[in-house]
Amino acid sequence: YNKDMFRSAGLDPSQPPKTWPELGIAAKRLRAAGAMCGVTTSWPSWINVENFSAFHNLPLATRANGFA
Repeated sequence: YNKDMFRSAGLDPSQPPKTWPELGIAAKRLRAAGAMCGVTTSWPSWINVENFSAFHNLPLATRANGFA
């Protein structure tokens, strides 16, 4: 991650986000500080969504997993 951008957004570059909610907060602060993108990943987005849902016991899809 770009530690200089963290500093310019008022974030501590020695304490990167450790959870998805913390990452969301950091991304919003980066955007507010002028970053074109608050967060990106090399992983396909569905992997992150599925893992977040599984870790937090949240339903991922509804209505017969999207078929109803």
